[in-house]
Amino acid sequence: MQEITLGTRPSKLALVQTELVRVRLSELGYAPKIVEHLTTGDRNREDAIYRLKGVGVFVRELNKLVLDGHVDCAVHSAKDLPAKLADGLEISAVLQREDPGDSLIADKSLDSLPYGAKIGTSSIRRTAELRSRRFDLVVKNIRGNIDTRISKYKSGEYDGILVATAAIKRLGISDKNFPLPDDIFVPAPNQGIIAVVSAKGGDASEILSKIDHAETRRNMEIERSVMQKLNLGCSSPVGIISKTVDDYNFVLSRFYSMDLINHVDFRGVITSNADLDAYLDSIKNEIPKNFGYGVLGV
Repeated sequence: MQEITLGTRPSKLALVQTELVRVRLSELGYAPKIVEHLTTGDRNREDAIYRLKGVGVFVRELNKLVLDGHVDCAVHSAKDLPAKLADGLEISAVLQREDPGDSLIADKSLDSLPYGAKIGTSSIRRTAELRSRRFDLVVKNIRGNIDTRISKYKSGEYDGILVATAAIKRLGISDKNFPLPDDIFVPAPNQGIIAVVSAKGGDASEILSKIDHAETRRNMEIERSVMQKLNLGCSSPVGIISKTVDDYNFVLSRFYSMDLINHVDFRGVITSNADLDAYLDSIKNEIPKNFGYGVLGV
């Protein structure tokens, strides 16, 4: 059997996600081998993610392993990928998307939490969404793997924590939680998608294309197009969600001002590349200048 090496972070969630890729490749008769690598984002567990320098803090080193030929491909949470990959790389496969939304792990729902409750998140987007719904809440930085974050919540350090619903489902977490509607609490672009990066046009790319999920890829590409058009980083206070219904892609993009006080929504229905171009142009032309986004082409 042909071996293919899969680079991954060593966190429990990353390994679970990589195992899903391994199983798919094994079913096709390949011999996948998992290779773990600790990234800078894993080592720095104190700073909020959006304060870490650069983009792609969880993916740069894994992707370099691919470019240097140490592994055939790297398995990522697609939401961690920068809008533009390094030259020579491509997203060769995506698995079918899990629930793209966020969930609150807490004893009470978001609307029922007491005044001044402490909520843990390291995401600037989730911080903005929380303040939009409940300005009284105290948002505190929280880092570490999901088990560590749940332990901090259970110790009383937080009254609740925000996590991706996909992580809860993939890890089989049974703690009480409240899913947040993704048209109200708009998720990060590409949240819930597992993406596999390999060298462009290489042997691994051809193999991985056999496990690619077409509908998920289309939604991923629409969401990534918004990121690319506006030169967004993974830590921008922006939520984007695209969903397929029949032959239509319904997309919602929510942009918060950099002070996290105001936001504007852009909705579109995409049936063609021309529709997508028109949608992207409308965002570029209509987003308030005082929101602080450096828009490409402006």
